[in-house]
Amino acid sequence: MRNKTEAFSLVKMYISPTGMKRILTLSITVLLVFTLGHLASSHFTTKAEKALIFGTSVLAVVCVFYFEKRIFGKNKTGETLPDNWQAFISEKNCYYRNLNQDDKETFKDKMSGFLNTTKITGIDTIVHPEDRLLIASFAVIPILKVDWNYQNLHEILLYPNSFDSDFNTSHFAGDSPEILGMVGEGSLENTMIISKPDLWRFSWDGASPHNVVIHECAHLIDKFDGQTDGDPILLFDAKTKKGWDLQVSKISEEMRRKETIIDPYALENNAEFFAVISEHFFMAPNSLAQHYPELYKLLKLMYGQDPKAILSSERH
Repeated sequence: MRNKTEAFSLVKMYISPTGMKRILTLSITVLLVFTLGHLASSHFTTKAEKALIFGTSVLAVVCVFYFEKRIFGKNKTGETLPDNWQAFISEKNCYYRNLNQDDKETFKDKMSGFLNTTKITGIDTIVHPEDRLLIASFAVIPILKVDWNYQNLHEILLYPNSFDSDFNTSHFAGDSPEILGMVGEGSLENTMIISKPDLWRFSWDGASPHNVVIHECAHLIDKFDGQTDGDPILLFDAKTKKGWDLQVSKISEEMRRKETIIDPYALENNAEFFAVISEHFFMAPNSLAQHYPELYKLLKLMYGQDPKAILSSERH
């Protein structure tokens, strides 16, 4: 009998896209072996039966690969990293700037993969190369140590400003912001929307732990199992799952009683709690570690990273 941690990891592995591909591949293999074995026993089949079995096998393989592409695959955009990518990211993204060399190589590979499989489209705004690089560099941060690359994201729509629930946007700077970013559902499944001004409104000064890309990417991580419910199973094992539930309950209750360093929007629901806390973890790790050390330790285990240590050389 496997222990709880092993069982949890096994379930997580087989509900993942990679795990589903394993199941499909195994099914195809079993089917082909059975078919070939049956065909080899020529005295049990007529020519018509052989042709039917062989044709069915070929059709099954074609169908599986077609649906695998539709369900799990991401179209290639052909986007590659420009020659100046490293200088630009080193200047704008101090998280990348402070990584060790091995992690910088992983970061580069994940950025390249993200841009090559995620279409970025401007809606009433021009998407500049710098916009693409900044989006990709922020998207990589939460999954730097996670064996996953946003298979549930195919396109990002870049809006000229914040927008409302009907996707109407004002073009006048200074208007009251409404929605800064969102992960779509229904007809907008596999789509993210980001306000361009808010893409560029970030800082690692510790005073403003907000980053719209990291926030929305946290929702995608949460949605790994198809549900945006604040239970990021992609990051869990049996131990961290229990610890996460306790922290959410404890800190949410504290936030209802008094003002804290955490954005009150985290109380909207458990999904927003996870997204807000993820922003804080990567953008202002010192304050989170100081005020909520147990939560910080738990997030270190979940994400496999220590932002406080990574950003320790930055002087603000």
